[in-house]
Amino acid sequence: MRVNKLLFFIVLIPLFFISFYNAVPAEKLSIIVGIGNDLNPENSKKYSATFEILSDRSNSHLSSVPLTGSDLTLYTSENERQMENSKKWLWAEVIYILSEDRARLGIEDLLDSFIRDTSRNERAYIIVSKQDSETVFSIPTPPSYSVSEHINGIIKNLNESNFYSNRYEVIDLMLMERQNGRNIVLPYIEIEDNKPKVNGLALFEGNQMIKYVPLDEAKLINLLRNKNGEGFLSILSDNPQQYIDFKGKSSSKVKVSLEEDKLKYDIFINMKGYILVNSLKNSYGYFDDTRVIEKTLEDKVKNMLLDEINLIQNNYRFDCLDLTRYAIAKFGDTSPYISKENFLNSKIDVHVNVKILSGGKSIDPDSGTKLFKK
Repeated sequence: MRVNKLLFFIVLIPLFFISFYNAVPAEKLSIIVGIGNDLNPENSKKYSATFEILSDRSNSHLSSVPLTGSDLTLYTSENERQMENSKKWLWAEVIYILSEDRARLGIEDLLDSFIRDTSRNERAYIIVSKQDSETVFSIPTPPSYSVSEHINGIIKNLNESNFYSNRYEVIDLMLMERQNGRNIVLPYIEIEDNKPKVNGLALFEGNQMIKYVPLDEAKLINLLRNKNGEGFLSILSDNPQQYIDFKGKSSSKVKVSLEEDKLKYDIFINMKGYILVNSLKNSYGYFDDTRVIEKTLEDKVKNMLLDEINLIQNNYRFDCLDLTRYAIAKFGDTSPYISKENFLNSKIDVHVNVKILSGGKSIDPDSGTKLFKK
């Protein structure tokens, strides 16, 4: 037994020291935390790629800088970027940024690189930006070490409002592009007052961005497209002090069938949540009938969603809701019903069910007593 232990240590100790052989000290590394893909503003035939790197250490404080290269292909742009880099690369990216111009040109080459290049992080988030990535990576972001870290946190927590998903990683992008009946949808950010802010969605058909939609419309597409979400709804009145705020979690299911030889999609959206504000009055006093509030929210949401569906089918004219995948699941991908034209001519109906779990804590304006309503 003692001999075995001695042999173990004899073998282990050299291995321990060998593991540090050829290691590079952290202060001699350029740590890549974000990668941006743009078009060269001076030559649209050239790609531009920007790395956000952490490399400076002063008084134990990390800072980030953008480093940009430009050339005719995705990877030869690194030739120029390397000429400015004095340290060894360490790939640790947490965000990929596509400028809107780059996304509208198409990302076929980028998708291919995600499949082939083993250094790419499939768990990094990917988004579209109105501004080019060099501009984004140049903004100050206290208290974060980097812009990439800050944006990564925004996307990670995006599912807490506006019914967004948080499935916007590179692996999700590849699934959206590769799976039949699906299209790519990504968060869209803008720089406002020197801060990155999610302002809507970038909608793709194939590998090209086709449309940007603002936040109010993005909320509706998220409700229709995502199986689960979380967000706020309201019932307003002419008096700005009188309204109802509702916070709920949504879940959805889709049923597909044939009606008069046309596809028919029924989207069932269930929402459960809580009343956070209820200062709305009617002629009898406060608007506190739970079922009336639920029905009002159901009708309001359904009408908004039907208007959005009409806009998608008649103006955008492509399936950004991923409904075609449900038809493929039922009829097979070789069915004559699986086509863009069939989606545009399909009938899409929405069924909304709202359940108020609690009216919350409120104050009776006449008696001043606290009421806990369900």
